[in-house]
Amino acid sequence: MSLLILLSVFLSAASVMYLVYRNFPELNNDEKEKMKIPKDMEDAKALGTVLSKYKDTYYTQVLVAYFTTYILYPFVEMKFS
Repeated sequence: MSLLILLSVFLSAASVMYLVYRNFPELNNDEKEKMKIPKDMEDAKALGTVLSKYKDTYYTQVLVAYFTTYILYPFVEMKFS
């Protein structure tokens, strides 16, 4: 039962993340390079810079992307660890 709950949380978060990705504005190549899960402080600062540029116009998409990324973050860490 717990595996089913875990799988449903993952699939729900992944679906929401896909919808945010589809509705996010077009990014240039430099911004696309910075849109990744940060591995260190430099990556986090670069991501913050890109997101702060879009947070006023696309507030909902940025907010939902932020929350779903941190829901999916433990799954990413398990995969790459």
